[in-house]
Amino acid sequence: MHCAEVSRNKSVVINGRKYAGHAFGRMQDQGFIPSVVENTIQNNIGLPNKYPGRVNFYDAVNNVYVVIENGEEGLDKTVESLEKMVASLLDEYLGMQDPQISEIAIVGDSTWLICPNCFDAWESMSSNSMVFCPTCEHVCHNPRFH
Repeated sequence: MHCAEVSRNKSVVINGRKYAGHAFGRMQDQGFIPSVVENTIQNNIGLPNKYPGRVNFYDAVNNVYVVIENGEEGLDKTVESLEKMVASLLDEYLGMQDPQISEIAIVGDSTWLICPNCFDAWESMSSNSMVFCPTCEHVCHNPRFH
C-alpha cells in the first residue's frame, strides 16, 4: 500500500525558484541552504528523470542530489551544461597533438587556414596544436603550432 507523503512545509519561492514543501523540508533536514541547491543546478549536468518533465542534478563535491520539475528550464540547463562540457573537451583535445592524425591544415595567409579535406578556408588565429574545419569538421594539425 502506498501512502502519500505529508509535508510539514508549504511551497516557497526563494530567489525566483519555487521549492515544493517536501523538498524544502528535506533541505532543512539535511542542513542545505538554497545556494547549495542553486550551485548544484548551475554547475552540473542535468540528466533526465524517469518521470517526464523532471531533471536530475548531482553535485559530487557536496553530495547533493536535486530534482527539478520544470522540464523546460531543466532541458535548457541540460543543453547548456552539455554545450559547456563539449566545448571544454574540444578545447582540451585541440590543445594536444594527436599522433593518429597525419594531415596538416594549409596556410592560406597570416590569418586563414585551408582544410585539406574539403578545401574550404576559414579565419583562424588558434594557437592550439589541432584545428578543425568549421565546414566539414575535419580535424588536422595546426601548421602555426610551435
